[in-house]
Amino acid sequence: MRHSLALLALLSTAAPALAQLVLPGAVAPTPEGAPSIAAPASPAPGAKPKPRRRPADPAANSEPGTAATPAKVLPATTLAGQTLYRDGHGSEISFEARDKGLVVSHLTLTGKADDGADCRIDVTDLPLTVRDEGQPDGMARIGIPVPACPISFDVLDGAALETGDRAACSFAATRCKVDPSGLWGPPAASLTPERDKAIERQRTQAEAAVRAGYKRLMKTTKLRSALMGYAHEQAQFSSTREEMCRGYAAEVKHGFCATRVTEARAAALRVKADIGQAEKDARKHKGGAKRS
Repeated sequence: MRHSLALLALLSTAAPALAQLVLPGAVAPTPEGAPSIAAPASPAPGAKPKPRRRPADPAANSEPGTAATPAKVLPATTLAGQTLYRDGHGSEISFEARDKGLVVSHLTLTGKADDGADCRIDVTDLPLTVRDEGQPDGMARIGIPVPACPISFDVLDGAALETGDRAACSFAATRCKVDPSGLWGPPAASLTPERDKAIERQRTQAEAAVRAGYKRLMKTTKLRSALMGYAHEQAQFSSTREEMCRGYAAEVKHGFCATRVTEARAAALRVKADIGQAEKDARKHKGGAKRS
């Protein structure tokens, strides 16, 4: 009898504990006095789930982690107070700001005489007033009216890219031939290790901008001949840049010339893509007008 009473007492004490057992798929009861937690609402029958928003990708056409940031269009006046050297040595040009404009205050051109000896031309008719020639390739372009050798520059960051496609200039009086084409920039000695790191980052951004601009340009037309021309020009760019920059002083060390030339290429592609997109939109608008 004593054993039966003890067993009954034990079972009555364990009953509340057994009631807390939660079976798979069941919802656990809320303890008394605790706030209730609502179960997530199920979507209504036939309702479409809301699509997840994806963050905007400003560099969709660039490498992961690399923003396709094009170089800024710099005004000609940013050259004021600078002395630039063709290929970082040799011919040199100095700019000054005067009367809210830009002038050339010093210009020396180096070249080769008919017998192969080095020669130089010191331009004396100074200062030369710089002409504004717009932005045909996406960068500010300036013209310098040098007698017997007019020069055109695209203004870059701490550099100027001579855009003439002429043959070398010839000065008859001294029998000196001068080629001003290529990149004019700072001497290698001024490019410190800290600046080298900045140049490397700029080159990465410029190359990403070139790739993005090229892809955008290729989307502006379906004409096979145009696409082949764009592809050939893009493939040719690396060798053109190499040929242009191989003579720049200590280029292997700092890559300054390659960086600035790549920035110029990105700017030119941006202009071409803008023109191509405008022509594409015009064709689309014209086609829509005919159908209506």
